[in-house]
Formats: sequence, structure tokens, C-alpha cells
Amino acid sequence: MLCDSPTNYEKEPDYTRFVAGIPTVWDETRVLQGEVGEYFVTARRKGDTWYIGGITNWTERDVEIALPVVDLNIGNKSTIELYTDGANAHRRGSDYRTQTISQSNNQAIKVHLAPGGGFVAKVSVTP
Repeated sequence: MLCDSPTNYEKEPDYTRFVAGIPTVWDETRVLQGEVGEYFVTARRKGDTWYIGGITNWTERDVEIALPVVDLNIGNKSTIELYTDGANAHRRGSDYRTQTISQSNNQAIKVHLAPGGGFVAKVSVTP
């Protein structure tokens, strides 16, 4: 279920594909970091794929998610599809950017959250 006018999703087919592909039933959920009323970062697993998401209040902030997240059982090689706030997200909530990161050493992911913003990452283990 996608809530909005279909024409809005037609304007952003890559984002629509990503959102429509997010599972609705999970095998595991873990809270990675956060402070009540401030921000929250969580990870959810479906099969061998992890989805990591975060949201902040009206205070912009930078978060760092350490990889390998050993307790999440993410392997040594992964592909990360990352959607983050864009440069003007603090003025226009629909401003976002996307990137794909291939890692063999699982370095930390650093993400900037705009005021009222957030991010989502799909982490797929590469055999």
C-alpha cells in the first residue's frame, strides 16, 4: 500500500520501486541507537537482507552506523542502497539523494539528517 496520488509515485520510479519492495513482515528487529524525543535508528532483517532506517526531530544531526554490525551478522562484503536527505531537505521535504555503496571492508555509514529528516538503507550481503 502506497499512500499518495499515483502521479507522485510516477515522478520518482526508483524511489517507488524501493519503497514498494520493503517487506511488511520481519524476521528480526534491533534498535541501534537513539534518544527518546530526539532521534532513532533501527535495523530490521528479512532473510539475509537488512533495512536500516533513522529519523530525527527538528534538530539536524549526523549519525554513524558501524559496519560490520557484528551483532547483525552482516558479512564482510555488502551492497548498500542508501536514501538520505538532500541538500535542501530542510526547506523541501521531498528533496532526497540516493547512492549505492559496495563495501568489502564494511566501513561505517555516515549519514546527515536534516531537521525533521531521516534515511533508509538496504544492506544486502554479497556472497
